[in-house]
Amino acid sequence: MKIEHTTVMIDKSLDEAIMNYELTTKKENIIEYLINEHWSSREKSKFLISRIRNDSSKYLFGKNNKNEGFYLVWNNNAVRDLTKDIYQDIIKEGKDFNLSTKYHIFGTGMLISRKNITFYKTENDVV
Repeated sequence: MKIEHTTVMIDKSLDEAIMNYELTTKKENIIEYLINEHWSSREKSKFLISRIRNDSSKYLFGKNNKNEGFYLVWNNNAVRDLTKDIYQDIIKEGKDFNLSTKYHIFGTGMLISRKNITFYKTENDVV
């Protein structure tokens, strides 16, 4: 009986590990798409996004040569709407990395508007 319980726990842990890997992979695929495929060649040369990989960043994924941050509104395995609370988190992440106060934000919708935001509407199935 105890062995069965241990087996179930191992299976559950493995399932959780696989699910976490799949979520991370999905987010990374979306970010790679945004960096490599979103703009035309002419626009890409203007942006030159450098990838930022940091576990403490929930939204920040890159910056350009003007030190402007690029953010993906990601939550619960999906791209989400930009809200005031998420915008506040994005501001904090930008400050933590000493980035400009000009924000390039990708999300499904924009529920707030600010002059310093360039918003890119993105669907969950971009990849």
